[in-house]
Amino acid sequence: MYKIFIKFIFRKKIPKIQGIKDLLDEAKKTCLKLSTTELNQLQIGNYKYEANEAIEELGITSELVHQLVEDYVAQIIKSELHFLKILNELNPLNKSIYRTLFEKLVVFNI
Repeated sequence: MYKIFIKFIFRKKIPKIQGIKDLLDEAKKTCLKLSTTELNQLQIGNYKYEANEAIEELGITSELVHQLVEDYVAQIIKSELHFLKILNELNPLNKSIYRTLFEKLVVFNI
């Protein structure tokens, strides 16, 4: 997981280790909140991902599994940051957030 944040932060040219730690802490809080609220019915609060599950089910190497997970998490983080950037740009201008903006974000994230 740490490698994901390192790659992402360096691509964005933010060389601060504290930024990475803050991002990790925020991700952990978000995961905990989701697992205890909206996703509570799935009972995934204590679930721990094991690469062996994917290796056995998909017949792929552990390196590929880890790379796929890293890429997936990086895309989620990029999407969230992009969304927050747009919201922050709109907030000081007191502009309304229209449905088309959200549609644009959904298309961007797909």
